[in-house]
This record gives sequence, C-alpha cells and structure tokens, in this order.
Amino acid sequence: MPSLDDWIDRVAFGKAPSKPGPALGLYLSPEMIYVCQARLDAGAVAVEHLLRVPLPAADKPLSSAATGTLSAETLGEEGRLFAALKQSLSQVRWSSKRVFVTLSHQLGLLRYFTMPSIASRFWSAAVLLEAKKYIPIPLDSLSHDFQVASLPPDVQDRPRQGALVAVAQRKTVLSVTSLLDKLGLTLLGLEVAPCSVLRLLETLDPGRSGSAYGQVHFDGGNIRILLADRGLPIFFRELFLGAEASLSDQRKIDLSGCVRFAQKQLSSRVQSQLLLSGNAPDLKQWSDAFSSELGMPAQAQDLPRRLGVKACDWGGYAAIGASLRLSTPSAITLDLGRIGRVGEDERRAARDLLAVSSAIALFLSLLGAWRFLDCRSLERRLRREQIPPMAAAAFQGKSQTQIAALLDKMGGQAQAASLALRHAPKTTALIQDIVKAMPDNLWLTELKVNSPLRRQDMMEDSPEIILSGRAQGPSVAAEQDMAFAFRQQLLKTPELAKTFGDVQIALSGKAVDAKQQGVAPDILRRRLEERTSFQVTMKEKGQ
Repeated sequence: MPSLDDWIDRVAFGKAPSKPGPALGLYLSPEMIYVCQARLDAGAVAVEHLLRVPLPAADKPLSSAATGTLSAETLGEEGRLFAALKQSLSQVRWSSKRVFVTLSHQLGLLRYFTMPSIASRFWSAAVLLEAKKYIPIPLDSLSHDFQVASLPPDVQDRPRQGALVAVAQRKTVLSVTSLLDKLGLTLLGLEVAPCSVLRLLETLDPGRSGSAYGQVHFDGGNIRILLADRGLPIFFRELFLGAEASLSDQRKIDLSGCVRFAQKQLSSRVQSQLLLSGNAPDLKQWSDAFSSELGMPAQAQDLPRRLGVKACDWGGYAAIGASLRLSTPSAITLDLGRIGRVGEDERRAARDLLAVSSAIALFLSLLGAWRFLDCRSLERRLRREQIPPMAAAAFQGKSQTQIAALLDKMGGQAQAASLALRHAPKTTALIQDIVKAMPDNLWLTELKVNSPLRRQDMMEDSPEIILSGRAQGPSVAAEQDMAFAFRQQLLKTPELAKTFGDVQIALSGKAVDAKQQGVAPDILRRRLEERTSFQVTMKEKGQ
C-alpha cells in the first residue's frame, strides 16, 4: 500500500515510484565494471546475467590526486567506459533498460552518525551540518543524499536519531548519467556499494533483516568490513593487505575495535553474528579466529553457490544487490542521483496545501449537504401544501414568463397596500384636532387629503393634508395673525405634530376698505370675507 508521501508525490508533483520489475545493476569502479540482471524466484535470488568488464588503461596516466577517494577524475575518460560497456552489453540480450548504479569506495563515500532527535523540517540543514564533521570534503561540490532513522533514547533518556549520508562528486554523477544516456539506458537510482551488498545479504536471509550483525569479505588482500543494524550499513571499512591476507594480519584488521567503535560511537546494538565470504582459501580458519576474538558465532558463507555463479567478488555482489532494488523491500532509500525525488520542503508545502484544500472542500461539502437537506425539506413542505382553486385558475394556461409578470404585479399591489396601511392615520381624529385648533373668525374653505395610493412612486410618497381657508378681523394684519396662530396651534397638537412634522402656510390678501361708500352692504361684507386667505400644507418632516 502506498505511503502518504508516495500519494502526495503522485498527486501534487506527478511523481510515481518506479514500477516493480526487472532492472539492471551496474557496479562502477576505476578498474572494473560489473553488469548484472537478477530476479527473485520463489523467494530465492536468481542471477540471469552477470558480466565482468575490465576497463582498459587510460590514454594518459591519472595523477596521484585523481586516484584518491572521491576524485572527480577517478572514472577517467567517458569514452573509455562507453567503448567497454557498449561491446559487452551487445553480447547479451537484456530484458530491461532500467539501471541502478552502485559506486565503489573510490567514487562514493558512506557515513553514519548519531545526533539528537529533531523535527523532520530541520533535517536538511541539521544533518548536512553534522555531516561536515565526518566528510573531509566541502559538501557544496558533492552530490549527496541522506536518510534518518529513529533510535532509542540515550542513558540520560534524551531522544536520538541516526543519519546515513552518502556523497559522490557531482561530476561523477553527471558522467554516469551522460554515459547511460549514450548507451540507451534509463537511470533509476544511484547508491554506494555497501548499501547494495547489504540488500543482497538480507534478501538471501530475510530473517536476519533488521538485526545487528557484521560481514567480512575477502578479495585476496582486499578486505571489506560491513556492520549493519536496523537494516542500515552503519560502519564500512576497506583495507588492503597485499596480494593475500593471512591469519597473521588479524591484528591489522582489528575487527574487535571496529565492533567496539560501532557500539560506542554509533549506538549499535550488540552484534549477534558475523558472516564471512570471499575467496580466501583458509576462510574456515578466519571464521574461528574472529569468533574467538569477538566472542560471537562466525559463519563462513559460500555465496557463489547460493547465487548459482561460478565465482564472484565484492563488485559482483554489489551489482546483484543493485539489480534487486525494485524486487525486494529494504530500509535503504539513498539515491545520489535523486531521480524523480521530491524534496522534503516541497513535500511539506504540498502537504500543507492539501490539508487546507481538504478542510475547505470538507466545509463546502458539509454546507452543500446542509443546503440539499434544507431544499428537500422545503420540497416536502411544498408538496404538502394545497393549491387554492383561485390560484390554480389564475395560473392555468400561462407560460413561465406570464406567471412571473403576474406575481410581480401582485407583489407590487401588496407592497402598495402595506405602505398605505403603514402611514394611514385616523382621518376623523385628525379633522377633529384641526377643528379644535381653529381660532374664532377663521374658517376652512377646502380640506384635501393626499393618499400614497394616488401616486405611482409609492416607495417615496407619504400622507399630505392641504387646508385652504379665510379669516376676518378688524384689519389685514389681525387676519394674518389669526392665520399664523392657527399654524402654531396645529404644531402644538400631539397627533398632528407626530404625523406631520412639516407645516407650512401661505397667505394672500386684497386691499378692501371697510368704510368704503357707495357699495351695497352684502357686497362689502363678501369682499371683507375674501380679503385675507391662507393655505396650510402639512407633510412628513423631510419630505
């Protein structure tokens, strides 16, 4: 089942892990190349092809600096490698063009160390900073990769973690990539030989996977010591003792010192077993000597017989282990080429973005579900409602547009009625207040009440009363005072003042002499009554 990180890489970056299937293993060293194609057959390792390709001498000798560990010139000329591999690969029919490359100790370096446990978001900076103590080459010029494994707390109960770091010259990685492109092969990953050999050992004996044990391999005078714990190669050492190693060289190997260093400095558990392999003629005697030195069982293994090959050395075992990378599970995930690798920072950003997006999607889904249930509830209520016969008859035979227009018209009528009722004062009560406010010798000739329903703009209309009348007194000034007194009295009436906050008055008069001679009394009386007239307009305040 894919892990969460694999799912994020696939969804956010379109990066899918390599599909299981056949793959080639390619071991590179300055002197020798191994190409292997292996597979698992009913749990057993079956080596289909294993080629040993000696490299011809370089056109010009390499300098002493170029032959050292992690020198950018160690591989020599790329054309020399291409010619040797092209000829050898053409002799065998391979079933895959996918390749995992594993590097010798001259081309790739492996270091393991312990450090205080920290959050994963700080690994990129903290692990590489700590690695500078163990790698004597500036990391800026190297291709590197690391992986972190949790460890039990120390004696002071402080949390710890172990870091496995692999490095190679950046130029070496580029040369390998260019070489495989020219050969028509696809690079899937790049690791160092101890990782590949450990994968092979744990594939041959799955029950030993994850335990603490060691392996000593003899290739003549070349001796390689590998200590493993929790599925990782925590210690690797290579030494050269001449053409052949003899039992008298046991002190030079100092296997007990290697084990003590791993237990004390690398927090390794006690090794349960020691494995020996290689072409040493006295391998059984070496096994007895190491068992006596370490006080643990030591077992000599016949790896060529178990793998079904005639003979093999360290590079061949590394090529077989690299070929099995897609076929067997392993705790080792290092990849110096970072092929298809998504950085932890990018993965963390994608993880946060997916979390926020998921939360928003969940909220919208819940909101949509609630709205759906609400609509279903309204639908059920609507279905239970009985349609009045008058409404059914009104809508019968009408289109959707006609029904909408009819509803708008009905809505306007209802709104007009509500506005009329909202502002409709009791007219009789208002008339009574008006009559009470009238002084003597002042009368009304016209009373007009404007209703909101009389105007089209009903939303901005309000009630209005217009009073027209006359006043008669000793003089025009007295008649005008009577009209103004009437206005003031209207403003003092509670109901009128509450309904009509704006009361305006307009006066008009005619020049009529009360002592005019030669005019009939009735005509003179009518002229005096019409001498002063007024008009009071009462509206809502602010209209």
